[in-house]
Parts: sequence; structure tokens; C-alpha cells
Amino acid sequence: MIINENKIFRDFETLLGRHFSDKFSEVYLIDLVAGREFTYRDLFFSSIVIKNILIDRVERGQHVGLMLSKSSLYLPALLACWQLGVIPAVLDSQMPLQRFINIKSLVNFQYLLVDEYYGSYEKQNQVMLEITNCDENPDFEIKLQIDELNDPSIFLFSTGTTGVPKCVPLSLNNIMTNVESLNSRLNLNSNPTFLCCSPLSYAHGLYNSFLTSLILGGRVIYGGTLNAFNAEKILISARNNNASIFHITPSMIPILTLIGKRTKEKLPNFRYVICGTASLRSEDKLNFEDIYKTLVTQQYGMTETLFMTVNSDGQKNKAGSVGTPLGCELRIINDDGHTLSYNESGNIIVKSSATFGSYYNQSDESNLVYKQGWFHTGDLGFIDRDGYLTVKGRSKEIIKKGGFNINPKEIDSIINRFQDVIEVATIGISDPLYGEEIYSFAIVSKSLDENELNLYCSKSLQPSHMPKKIFFVDHLPRSNSGKILIQNLKELAIELCK
Repeated sequence: MIINENKIFRDFETLLGRHFSDKFSEVYLIDLVAGREFTYRDLFFSSIVIKNILIDRVERGQHVGLMLSKSSLYLPALLACWQLGVIPAVLDSQMPLQRFINIKSLVNFQYLLVDEYYGSYEKQNQVMLEITNCDENPDFEIKLQIDELNDPSIFLFSTGTTGVPKCVPLSLNNIMTNVESLNSRLNLNSNPTFLCCSPLSYAHGLYNSFLTSLILGGRVIYGGTLNAFNAEKILISARNNNASIFHITPSMIPILTLIGKRTKEKLPNFRYVICGTASLRSEDKLNFEDIYKTLVTQQYGMTETLFMTVNSDGQKNKAGSVGTPLGCELRIINDDGHTLSYNESGNIIVKSSATFGSYYNQSDESNLVYKQGWFHTGDLGFIDRDGYLTVKGRSKEIIKKGGFNINPKEIDSIINRFQDVIEVATIGISDPLYGEEIYSFAIVSKSLDENELNLYCSKSLQPSHMPKKIFFVDHLPRSNSGKILIQNLKELAIELCK
């Protein structure tokens, strides 16, 4: 099946065989962390080496943990597992030991595939993936032992905001159809160059950039986790290698804006800068666009659903929207399950071929969100008459204080307008009088008097919506995918209020 003459095939074996044959000597990965490039030849032979390492250890249908630090091993390891009919569970090498134990009990993998030994996990069977020269004659043939539609091809783990991992299976069909939908909408073309600064143990890095690039026959520039010290080097490489697509999170934008302002180097000419995972401040968006001369294309997606919407053709006049549905059906429903009309806010649900249909080995969690073919995202929002979705926040983050249902994003938007506030997050914690009480955490650019900020907020917020306390902090706790960890803030608020 060909979409827009870009050679995106549902037959993944055929697709890979074509890439390895036609692109054998072309670069698929520019690894700025390792300081070297990797070709499709390297990818092909590395997958053979890893398959040979595993072939006498695993059987079809088994699971393995994948905990890697080298970006160049992710795709070879996935291809090796898929050729053996083994399902890889992609793990964060920085995760706490207890989270690892919880995941292992859930997925039940016998081996942990690593590129360096982890002392904390010494009781597990760690298998070292070392790439050596491969002398086999290439026939560019990849034989997959997993069912494209029904078998999970990978286990990913949603970070959420509570710290409780949910195991998300995805099939090759989920992945391929979603890439086809994205490509049809944005016309990414063949041979795109992606810039990736997100962890590869999460969908934002592994799927958005690496797997999508592989399917499209492109290449990836991997810069590691973005920070103020490596940003300029990453941007120079992106410019020199004509990076066209950059998936970012809202937390990256202030860094990129700062470096873009002060660098004397010519900035990259991105075709698409696609932003997701969390809400995006309009001020941050405009500042970035002014410097990089590229519109920020907002998208809406989750590990469980991959991309659900993207704002492409309406980005200029619907800048606050995350766009229109992408190969899926979206509805807004109320708490009773009734579909709401245009511009009415409610719960966002989705029906998509990019959704597997359940969590793995978590029936209680699955029953809460997978209902009659619909995935209940847990997000609130509305769809306008043109079909554009605007996300308002998480339903579980709604603060219920004294009979009021208060969206913390509304409070954040007011506090953010104060000139010396850089970023803010508002939460609710249990209160014996009101049910919940409101607390905000703000990062500020200079020393502030809380009373001054409270006075400013009181001019726009009704008394019931005023934070009981605004804490000034140096940073907000975040997951590796850039989401603010609400549960961490709740625990901190409880501690500070003692």
C-alpha cells in the first residue's frame, strides 16, 4: 500500500527489505552523544548480531526487558526481537528500582538486554548487547515472527502524573497506520531528517522520531536530552544536516528560545516543529516562532493512542488548538456518557486503529479507560464547528473545592501573566473544610513578595479560585517526557504545610 507516493507499506518486511537494499550505505542515525554516524548497513548487521545473541536464549512469545543507553542499539534490538517473535519492554535506565520491580512483575521478562551492566538489577539475567563485525552476506531480508495486527510488537510504559506505570502494548499495525495518517496530513515525504532530543525509552523519542523515520526511510539526528549546555551544538548539527522535522515538548521551548536569542550561528530551517505531551503557553509559542521563523505545529497524542490530532492547516488562526483528528474519531462526552455539541467542554474519547485496546495484564486499569472500542483519555476539552480540538486539562486534576469544580489551568493562566513568573503549576490537596484546597508552585525570575502576587491574582480570580498559598520554587518536577508530576507536587505541598 502506497500513500502519496511516499512508499509507506503495511507490509513491514517489504518496507525494511527495500530500505536496506536501496539505502545500504546511507546514514540512518547521526549520534551527537556518541560522536559518530550509523548507516542502514550498520542497522541491518547490528540486528543480525543481536538476533544471534538472543536466538538460543528466548522463544517465540516470550518477553525481554530493553534497558539501553546507546541510541544506536534501539532499532537493531527491536528488529532482532521481532524476527524472533519476542516482545521487547522498553525501560528507562534511570528508573527507580521499585518501579523496575513493579514493571518486571507485570511483564514477566526473563532477560534484561543492556549495553552496560546495572548493579541495582544484579539478580536479573542481564544480556550484554555488544556489536561486533558481521560477516554474513546481506540478502536484505527481514522475516518477522509477530502478527502485524494482533500481536503486541512492543511494550511501552506511560509516565502519567501519578508515578504508577501502565503497560501499553502496541502492534505493528497500530504504528504503521498512525505513521501513514501523519504522513498523509503533513506530507513528510521520503528521506526526512528528524531532530530528536527526547529519551528513547518513551514514545515521544522512540516512536515520534526513530520508528517514524525508519518507516519513512529517513534519518535521525540524536542530541541526547536537551539542556542549555548542548543546545547550540545540537542546533548547529541540525542546520548543517538540514533537519526538517523536530518533535519538541513545551519544556524545551524556553531553552531553545534562550539559545536562539544569544547564538551568533545561523539557526536551522525546520519545516515542521511539532509540539506535544503538555499544554503550551501562547507566549512561549510566539517567542519561539519569532526567533526560528517557523510555526509551532501543536499535536495531541498519548502513548496509548499515538497521534490523535495535529494542527496543520489551521495553525495560524487557531493557534490554541491541537488540530483536527488524525486517522481517528474523536468525541466530547459529559460524565453521563452523552455526546456534547460543538464548543461544549467535556471528556475527550477516541476510537483509533492506532490503539491496541487494553493495557497489558492490568484488567482493572483497562476497564476504566477502554470502553466499547473507545479510549477515554482522561483529558477535558471541546471541539469547535470547524472540527478543531482544544484541550483544557486533565479531568483528574480538576480541583473540587467547596462545591466548585476548578480547572487549575485557569489559575495557572492568570499567575503566568505576572511579568516575573516564568512557569507555574497549580494543584489541589485534601482539606477537611472545603474537600480540596488550592496551592500553586511558581518559578520566578526575581525575588517576589507573595502578597504582591496574590493581589495581582485577586483582580482576575474569584475568591473561591484563589490559591491558599503560592510556593516559590527553583524547578517543577517532570517526567522524562516533560510532563509535570502532579503527585510529586501534592506530596511537596503536604510536606510544606505541616
